[in-house]
Amino acid sequence: MFLDERLEKILEILKNEKKVKVTDLAEKFNVSEVIIRKNLKRLEQEGKLKRTHGGAILLKELAHSSTLEERIINRTKPKEIIARKIIENIQSGETVFFDITSINYIAAEYLANSQKEITLITNMPSITTHFNKNSKISIIMIGGEYNKEIGGNVGIEAINYIKKYNVDKAFIGSAGIDLEAGKVMNFEANDGNTKKK
Repeated sequence: MFLDERLEKILEILKNEKKVKVTDLAEKFNVSEVIIRKNLKRLEQEGKLKRTHGGAILLKELAHSSTLEERIINRTKPKEIIARKIIENIQSGETVFFDITSINYIAAEYLANSQKEITLITNMPSITTHFNKNSKISIIMIGGEYNKEIGGNVGIEAINYIKKYNVDKAFIGSAGIDLEAGKVMNFEANDGNTKKK
Protein backbone atom coordinates (compact mmCIF):
# COMPACT_ATOMS: atom_id res chain seq x y z
CA MET A 1 0.00 0.00 0.00
CA PHE A 2 1.27 3.46 -0.91
CA LEU A 3 1.76 6.13 1.77
CA ASP A 4 -1.04 8.40 0.50
CA GLU A 5 -3.40 5.43 0.43
CA ARG A 6 -2.56 4.57 4.04
CA LEU A 7 -3.07 8.18 5.13
CA GLU A 8 -6.50 8.24 3.49
CA LYS A 9 -7.42 4.95 5.16
CA ILE A 10 -6.30 6.27 8.56
CA LEU A 11 -8.56 9.33 8.11
CA GLU A 12 -11.42 7.08 7.00
CA ILE A 13 -11.02 4.96 10.14
CA LEU A 14 -10.90 8.13 12.27
CA LYS A 15 -14.12 9.45 10.72
CA ASN A 16 -15.89 6.19 11.54
CA GLU A 17 -14.39 5.42 14.95
CA LYS A 18 -13.56 8.95 16.21
CA LYS A 19 -10.18 7.79 17.56
CA VAL A 20 -7.37 5.43 16.60
CA LYS A 21 -4.54 3.66 18.42
CA VAL A 22 -1.02 3.36 17.03
CA THR A 23 -0.86 -0.35 17.91
CA ASP A 24 -4.13 -1.14 16.11
CA LEU A 25 -3.11 0.78 12.99
CA ALA A 26 0.32 -0.88 12.88
CA GLU A 27 -1.33 -4.28 13.01
CA LYS A 28 -4.01 -3.38 10.46
CA PHE A 29 -1.55 -2.02 7.90
CA ASN A 30 1.21 -4.51 8.74
CA VAL A 31 3.80 -1.78 9.36
CA SER A 32 5.80 -0.73 12.41
CA GLU A 33 4.44 1.58 15.11
CA VAL A 34 7.25 4.01 14.21
CA ILE A 35 5.83 4.35 10.69
CA ILE A 36 2.30 4.88 12.03
CA ARG A 37 3.54 7.57 14.43
CA LYS A 38 5.21 9.34 11.47
CA ASN A 39 1.97 9.06 9.49
CA LEU A 40 -0.03 10.54 12.37
CA LYS A 41 2.52 13.33 12.80
CA ARG A 42 2.19 14.23 9.12
CA LEU A 43 -1.61 14.24 9.30
CA GLU A 44 -1.42 16.42 12.41
CA GLN A 45 0.90 18.87 10.61
CA GLU A 46 -1.68 19.02 7.81
CA GLY A 47 -4.32 19.93 10.40
CA LYS A 48 -6.38 16.78 9.91
CA LEU A 49 -6.06 15.20 13.35
CA LYS A 50 -4.71 15.69 16.84
CA ARG A 51 -2.23 13.17 18.16
CA THR A 52 -2.89 11.83 21.64
CA HIS A 53 -0.92 9.53 23.90
CA GLY A 54 -0.83 6.28 21.91
CA GLY A 55 -3.10 7.39 19.09
CA ALA A 56 -5.06 10.24 17.54
CA ILE A 57 -8.48 11.88 17.30
CA LEU A 58 -10.08 13.87 14.50
CA LEU A 59 -9.33 17.57 14.82
CA LYS A 60 -12.95 18.51 14.20
CA GLU A 61 -14.00 16.32 17.12
CA LEU A 62 -12.21 18.55 19.62
CA ALA A 63 -14.42 20.47 22.05
CA HIS A 64 -12.76 23.75 21.10
CA SER A 65 -14.35 23.62 17.66
CA SER A 66 -17.70 24.64 19.14
CA THR A 67 -18.62 27.85 20.93
CA LEU A 68 -20.00 27.99 24.45
CA GLU A 69 -23.45 28.76 23.04
CA GLU A 70 -23.32 25.65 20.82
CA ARG A 71 -22.27 23.51 23.78
CA ILE A 72 -25.11 24.94 25.91
CA ILE A 73 -27.63 24.17 23.15
CA ASN A 74 -26.28 20.61 23.00
CA ARG A 75 -27.86 19.88 26.36
CA THR A 76 -27.24 16.16 26.65
CA LYS A 77 -28.50 13.85 29.38
CA PRO A 78 -24.97 13.35 30.84
CA LYS A 79 -24.58 17.15 31.14
CA GLU A 80 -27.90 17.36 32.98
CA ILE A 81 -26.86 14.55 35.35
CA ILE A 82 -23.51 16.21 36.12
CA ALA A 83 -25.18 19.60 36.65
CA ARG A 84 -27.62 18.07 39.15
CA LYS A 85 -24.73 16.34 40.98
CA ILE A 86 -22.97 19.70 41.24
CA ILE A 87 -26.03 21.24 42.90
CA GLU A 88 -26.39 18.25 45.26
CA ASN A 89 -22.80 18.87 46.41
CA ILE A 90 -23.31 22.54 47.21
CA GLN A 91 -24.44 23.44 50.74
CA SER A 92 -26.01 26.69 51.92
CA GLY A 93 -23.43 29.07 53.35
CA GLU A 94 -20.64 27.98 50.99
CA THR A 95 -18.63 30.11 48.60
CA VAL A 96 -18.48 28.40 45.20
CA PHE A 97 -16.60 29.13 41.99
CA PHE A 98 -18.14 28.29 38.60
CA ASP A 99 -15.67 28.30 35.71
CA ILE A 100 -16.60 28.76 32.04
CA THR A 101 -18.35 25.56 30.97
CA SER A 102 -21.73 24.58 29.56
CA ILE A 103 -22.33 22.23 32.49
CA ASN A 104 -21.84 25.09 34.97
CA TYR A 105 -24.30 27.15 32.93
CA ILE A 106 -26.90 24.39 33.36
CA ALA A 107 -25.97 23.99 37.05
CA ALA A 108 -26.50 27.74 37.57
CA GLU A 109 -30.00 27.36 36.17
CA TYR A 110 -30.77 24.65 38.75
CA LEU A 111 -29.08 26.70 41.48
CA ALA A 112 -31.27 29.71 40.68
CA ASN A 113 -34.36 27.56 41.23
CA SER A 114 -33.08 26.14 44.52
CA GLN A 115 -33.45 27.46 48.06
CA LYS A 116 -29.70 27.41 48.69
CA GLU A 117 -28.04 30.56 49.97
CA ILE A 118 -24.46 30.76 48.71
CA THR A 119 -21.92 33.17 47.31
CA LEU A 120 -21.23 32.32 43.68
CA ILE A 121 -18.04 33.57 42.08
CA THR A 122 -17.75 33.21 38.30
CA ASN A 123 -15.86 34.43 35.26
CA MET A 124 -18.75 33.43 32.97
CA PRO A 125 -21.07 36.45 32.51
CA SER A 126 -23.95 34.47 30.95
CA ILE A 127 -24.45 32.60 34.24
CA THR A 128 -25.72 35.78 35.88
CA THR A 129 -28.82 35.85 33.64
CA HIS A 130 -30.33 32.98 35.66
CA PHE A 131 -30.56 34.99 38.87
CA ASN A 132 -33.27 37.58 39.49
CA LYS A 133 -33.64 40.10 42.32
CA ASN A 134 -35.42 37.51 44.50
CA SER A 135 -32.57 35.01 44.28
CA LYS A 136 -30.80 33.98 47.48
CA ILE A 137 -27.50 33.71 45.60
CA SER A 138 -24.91 36.46 46.01
CA ILE A 139 -22.84 36.80 42.85
CA ILE A 140 -19.28 38.03 42.46
CA MET A 141 -18.29 38.55 38.84
CA ILE A 142 -14.63 38.07 37.97
CA GLY A 143 -13.40 40.79 35.63
CA GLY A 144 -10.76 40.57 32.94
CA GLU A 145 -10.44 40.20 29.21
CA TYR A 146 -13.65 38.81 27.72
CA ASN A 147 -12.94 36.00 25.26
CA LYS A 148 -15.93 35.77 22.88
CA GLU A 149 -15.12 32.25 21.67
CA ILE A 150 -14.74 30.84 25.18
CA GLY A 151 -17.60 32.89 26.61
CA GLY A 152 -15.90 34.32 29.67
CA ASN A 153 -13.27 36.48 31.31
CA VAL A 154 -9.74 35.07 31.20
CA GLY A 155 -6.12 36.19 31.34
CA ILE A 156 -3.97 38.09 33.81
CA GLU A 157 -6.71 40.47 35.00
CA ALA A 158 -9.09 37.57 35.69
CA ILE A 159 -6.27 35.73 37.49
CA ASN A 160 -5.61 38.80 39.66
CA TYR A 161 -9.31 38.90 40.62
CA ILE A 162 -9.40 35.16 41.36
CA LYS A 163 -6.34 35.44 43.66
CA LYS A 164 -8.42 37.61 46.02
CA TYR A 165 -10.86 34.83 46.93
CA ASN A 166 -10.90 31.55 48.81
CA VAL A 167 -13.74 29.20 47.95
CA ASP A 168 -15.22 26.08 49.49
CA LYS A 169 -15.74 24.39 46.12
CA ALA A 170 -14.72 25.10 42.53
CA PHE A 171 -16.20 23.52 39.42
CA ILE A 172 -13.74 23.80 36.53
CA GLY A 173 -14.28 22.76 32.92
CA SER A 174 -11.75 21.14 30.60
CA ALA A 175 -11.48 20.20 26.94
CA GLY A 176 -10.38 16.67 27.75
CA ILE A 177 -8.75 14.30 30.18
CA ASP A 178 -5.90 11.94 29.38
CA LEU A 179 -6.30 9.18 31.96
CA GLU A 180 -3.11 7.41 30.88
CA ALA A 181 -0.96 10.51 31.30
CA GLY A 182 -2.95 11.86 34.24
CA LYS A 183 -3.43 15.24 32.56
CA VAL A 184 -6.32 17.64 32.13
CA MET A 185 -6.22 19.46 28.82
CA ASN A 186 -7.29 22.80 27.46
CA PHE A 187 -6.89 24.53 24.10
CA GLU A 188 -6.35 28.20 24.89
CA ALA A 189 -3.46 29.43 27.04
CA ASN A 190 -5.25 32.34 28.75
CA ASP A 191 -8.20 30.13 29.62
CA GLY A 192 -5.87 27.34 30.80
CA ASN A 193 -3.88 29.66 33.04
CA THR A 194 -7.08 31.11 34.48
CA LYS A 195 -8.42 27.62 35.22
CA LYS A 196 -5.12 26.67 36.85
CA LYS A 197 -5.27 29.63 39.23
